[in-house]
Amino acid sequence: MWSSLLVFSAVIARPALTQESTDVLGDNTRPAQEKNLLQFAKMIWTVTGRNPLDYNNYGCYCGHGGAGTPVDDIDRCCQAHDRCYDTVDYPKFTTYTFTAARGTVTCLDAVGCNERAVCECDRDAVLCLNRYAYTGKKTCVQTTTPTSPTIYPPEPTTTYLTTPPGPTPVGCDFDGQFYPPGTTIQDNPGCFGHVIICDEDGELRHGDYFGHGCCEHDGQYYEDGETIITADGVFCYCEGSDTDEAAPMICGGKGFL
Repeated sequence: MWSSLLVFSAVIARPALTQESTDVLGDNTRPAQEKNLLQFAKMIWTVTGRNPLDYNNYGCYCGHGGAGTPVDDIDRCCQAHDRCYDTVDYPKFTTYTFTAARGTVTCLDAVGCNERAVCECDRDAVLCLNRYAYTGKKTCVQTTTPTSPTIYPPEPTTTYLTTPPGPTPVGCDFDGQFYPPGTTIQDNPGCFGHVIICDEDGELRHGDYFGHGCCEHDGQYYEDGETIITADGVFCYCEGSDTDEAAPMICGGKGFL
């Protein structure tokens, strides 16, 4: 509620506390915090009729403290006072003017100024204390909830049945087999032959030999070395081409050979 009520033990018996206005404090050399505490103490004593030290270190919020569950309504008054101080500037060092009597307080500074706001925080706290019977000091009992252990899920694990796969090698897959770049997979020369290779980039390439080593006669193609006898009895044989265009058959008369 107010962290320095202990200093009241040095000043609480001064006659000024029984006056109706802070003007009687008079001592302009007194530190601002002490003046503020004297004002608050005077307000408590005048309004409640009790020694302000009765409320020092009462419960969880009156005096030093400011945490936990309030023990009763008096402690809740102090909790509200702490919260009110959080809304104003320099509450422990701000002095103000007021008048007080048993059960009543009037703040005299201009409405809207910080002095008036601090005075109203103190006034509301004192009027709150005055509403509840004081039956002796109560001790703050801090209750703590046991901290439950944090349960983390097990770390995921990766189980390999075989060696983990490495990077995919460069090459060609053909007919269920793998061939490295630059491999000739199939090479079937001849008029109707073909070639399959895995090139240097690992790409599969297909080609044919059509025309190489071929001969053509009447729209038909023949392999190098083949012989035929035409319908009119002419004998022909194939001497295959060395280019990609089929060579004509070499034909002679009947009985050419």
